[in-house]
Formats: sequence, structure tokens, C-alpha cells
Amino acid sequence: MGLSERIREVLAIAPQAGAIEFEGQWRTWGEHARVVAWLEAQFSAASLPAGSPIGLVIRNRPSQAAAAIAIVTSRRMLVTVNPHQSATAIAEDFESIKATAIVLDRDDWAKPEIAAAAKRSSRLVLAVGRGVDDLEVVHRQDDQKSEFQPLQPDVAIQMLSSGTTGKPKRINLSYKDLEAGIWNITGAKWAKDEQGNLKVNVAPGLIYAPLGHIGGMWFLFYLTCDARPFVLLERFNVEQWVSAVKRYKLKNTGLVPSAMRMIMDANVPREDLASLMAVGSGTAPLPVNQWEEFETRYGIPVLPTYGSTEFAGAVVCWTMKDHKQFIHTKRGAAGRVIPGNKVRIVDAQSFEEVPTGGVGLIEVSSNQLRGGEWVRTTDLGYVDSDGFIFIQGRADGAINRGGFKILPDEIEVVLRRHPALIDAAVIALPDPRLGQIPVAAVEVRPGQPRPTPAEVEAFAREHLVTYKVPARIMVLDALPRTPSMKPILPKLREMFEQEAAK
Repeated sequence: MGLSERIREVLAIAPQAGAIEFEGQWRTWGEHARVVAWLEAQFSAASLPAGSPIGLVIRNRPSQAAAAIAIVTSRRMLVTVNPHQSATAIAEDFESIKATAIVLDRDDWAKPEIAAAAKRSSRLVLAVGRGVDDLEVVHRQDDQKSEFQPLQPDVAIQMLSSGTTGKPKRINLSYKDLEAGIWNITGAKWAKDEQGNLKVNVAPGLIYAPLGHIGGMWFLFYLTCDARPFVLLERFNVEQWVSAVKRYKLKNTGLVPSAMRMIMDANVPREDLASLMAVGSGTAPLPVNQWEEFETRYGIPVLPTYGSTEFAGAVVCWTMKDHKQFIHTKRGAAGRVIPGNKVRIVDAQSFEEVPTGGVGLIEVSSNQLRGGEWVRTTDLGYVDSDGFIFIQGRADGAINRGGFKILPDEIEVVLRRHPALIDAAVIALPDPRLGQIPVAAVEVRPGQPRPTPAEVEAFAREHLVTYKVPARIMVLDALPRTPSMKPILPKLREMFEQEAAK
């Protein structure tokens, strides 16, 4: 059974059971299936064959979740469009993706610039609202002469990368790779009742990560295939996240590092999270001190993962078994490889595989990645004798300060230890004498006195060798972040340049 067949099976198991809770209201599996069927019917009526590119302005709302399911399940190609950008940028995206159809929210359709670009650049435009029946064909022109992307019947999703280090790029995820990424975790073992009939799971999941990024998208398809209902948050919010955990006594969920820090800074009581047996963490490296602080405060094991958009999800993770055995000796590791994946380390110059414990570029081979070929990342790391992978930063982010090589992570880890700071991001700026210099933007911890740049620099000098001390420091109330809550490095570079120009 493939991905499409499993999803269709799930949508028919228990039509009256809840599927998605959004803003306190449940949408049933039957209602969810109705929206999926309506969308598929419009694609078919417009004669859009398998592999047709369909753009989706993918907000974290139930009808957009249904649209993603409808596009992929019908073997068309989902092209994600980031909703967290200006109307002008969304309109430009429509022109560039050359999609035969576009699905967007009524809130987006109400913006003239977006509506005009959608009609101009596609044959079919569908507007969806928050209600199950709030669905409308707002534009259809079968003889439109626009130039569209070629059919790509093997591609399930053209997914945007996170855009933390530069302009987001679209990455093709095949049906085979997406399916393998889910099957590696579930083992295609589905819940059944005492009579052996398929059933939906009772305990819900929780999605707050943007559906337009791999974390949110992967969980949408994973939870759907697992016939598991879920609470959908439009964005991360401490109160809403905690409420979902308490109301449904969730046993497992996830927190990216910045969200984990927000939970602790909000002083969420330990008893509010008492149902949790484990918390996953991904998207960005988890600082060791934060990892230990969260576990000490809440008594909940934290299980990091390592993956990327290109890998169609995680390829390395911690398990509960590993946590029990190794947490006191391996804390800081990204985990061990998930079945179906392989990791090796190669020298950054020769690309020859290095011995166990040697630092180099991480390469991944996976059955969820282009047929298992080895793919080289720009991440530096090493594998120890027990098979744990330790990430040491990004090779493409290394800063060459007059011949001294500096990894931004080395500085960020130290700055986060400052009692008044919650986070830090380090980038390189050009320097006429040294070639490059490191500069740092730091985020003040809520409720703490705001330190001056000089005070932060003095702290850095206490804990870093001289050439690693940032040449400039910017103290911010909040770092600019992507929807998945990673710092946006190009924006920080722009802020430093603007400051220097004053």
C-alpha cells in the first residue's frame, strides 16, 4: 500500500470522529474528506493531470491542510508558497512558480495584488475559508496561454527550504522519498480494533510548525497516515501549546529550541506538562545547557533529531532507549541513525571517509533521499564509537578571521550562557584587513536587565580566545526569525550594514 492509498483509507475509517482541532473547534474525518474531495473534483474538472504543479499559500489552517492532502493524494505536485511574506512577494511567487492552479485562503484572495497575480498566472484559482463549506472557484480559464511548469508526476512536493542562511529555494521531494520518510518511523503498522479492523487513534498529536516547512508538512502526512487526530496551531503560542498538552494529556510532542526556551521563560508549572513522556526537538541545534535545564525542571526526556528538507524529514534521532542508557555521556549528540538511513563523515578537502571520531562533512544515504545515493551536506560533525552523531556547525558558515577559522556555533554557545541573554546568532562580515570578522546579535531574556554591547563583549572575552570575540555586538529584544523560529541570518546582516551606514 502506498501513501495515497493509505490516506484514502484513513479518510473513510471513522467519518464522525474528530480529525483536526483548530481554534477550539473540531473538524471530523468526514468533513476533512469532504474538503479533500471537493478540491480534487475541481482539479479534475479543470483537466489537470498527474504531475500538474499546484501552488498552495499554506497557512496553518484546516482547509489548507486538506488542500495539501488533496494535491499529493491525487498525484499532483504541491508547490508551497510562504504566507508569511508581503502581498507583493506572494504575487511575485505566483508569477515564478508557473502553477496550473493556485489554492489560497480567503484572507489572501481579499488582497487585490494577490488576486490579480493569481488570475494572471494560473488557469484555476480556488479560495478556501475556515468553514467546511467555505470553498469557491474564484477563477477558471481553461484556454489560458500562460507558460506552466512541465508535469512532474514523480514529485510530491516542491518544498521551500527554511531560508535561514539565504533566499529560500524550492526542493523537490518525490512521492517515494516522502513515503519512505513516514514508513521508516511507522513501519506501516496501523492501529486495529479487537476484530482486526482498522481504527483511528484516540490520542491526538499537535502541530504548530509551519505546514510550509518540512517539520510541519512531515507531521501532517505522518499523523494522517497514522489515522491520528491533531490540534493545529496557526503559530506557536505558549498558552495554546500548554492548553493542548493539558486538555488531551499528550504523551509525546515537540518543541524547537526557541519554543522550549519560551516555555521555561513563561515559568510553565511542572504539573501542566505532567502527561508528557518525551519531547522531541529539531529544526535547529539544541544548546546542551538548555537541554539539561528543561529536563531538570520538568523531568521530561528531550529527544533531539537531525534532518532537513532535502532528506524529507529526520535521518538521525534519539530514542527513549538511548536516552536511558546514554544521556549522561552523550548529551549534545544529535542522536543515532534512524533505520533506512546511513551517515558517514568525509574530509572537507579530499572527501575521503575519516576514521571514527574524526571531524568532517556529514554525508547521508537514505531510502527517503533520491534512491539512497550519498548526499554531502555542509554540516560538520563526527560519529563516535557508539554511533552517535555530533554536529559541529556548518562548513559554509565558517568565518576566516585573518587565517583563524571560527565556527559561529562556538561563539553562540558561549553568549547564550550570559544570564541576561536567551539566544544569539553570529555571522561574518567582510573586513578590509582580516578578510572576515564575526559579529553577533543577541536576544535579551524577558524580565532581565538589558546588557550593553560592551558588557556582552566583556563576558565573551572571559570565555573565548581573543580572535573568537565578536568585533561588533547588537543587543535586540528579539532576533528576526523565520516562521519555524530560526534566526534569519540575511536580515541580521542587513541590520548590521544599516547600523554601520549611520
